[in-house]
Amino acid sequence: MKQLWHDYMQLTDKQLDELRFDQTPEGKYARKEIHRRKMVGYCDGTAIDRGVNLDGTPKENPYDN
Repeated sequence: MKQLWHDYMQLTDKQLDELRFDQTPEGKYARKEIHRRKMVGYCDGTAIDRGVNLDGTPKENPYDN
């Protein structure tokens, strides 16, 4: 179990956000990790919507690799 938590701690917020709707054990652990990160106030910035530029194109996420 400890190894599993460690694996989900290494994922980015964006990766966890993609997994959270899955009704599988992976989705369950992704939701738990998202909740844990909210409780401690952690955010790596990859899942934040940056909005749009004046011409209507989405702004680039500087944290997205």
